[in-house]
Amino acid sequence: MVYILYSIATDIFQDQIVKNEDYLEALVKVCQGTESTTSEVIDTLTEEVPDMKMWPRTKKVLEDVKLLSWANKRKYQAFLDADEADDTNRVCK
Repeated sequence: MVYILYSIATDIFQDQIVKNEDYLEALVKVCQGTESTTSEVIDTLTEEVPDMKMWPRTKKVLEDVKLLSWANKRKYQAFLDADEADDTNRVCK
């Protein structure tokens, strides 16, 4: 009986699960892009304004953006990894 209910619930929510994974993958890619672009901006700032006394606040803001992107990427990737582990456990049972 429990298996039948689980099977029905899986069929009903499968589309939602796939959509959720797609959103998470997209968010991970956005975070990776933001992190990469921020690194490029910091490098450009270093090249174009070599006097570091002129840009400490700007660099701090950019480093914060990079750190936030990195943290969000890890969070969303952890959700994806957990979903994949759940899928693997379901198949193995």
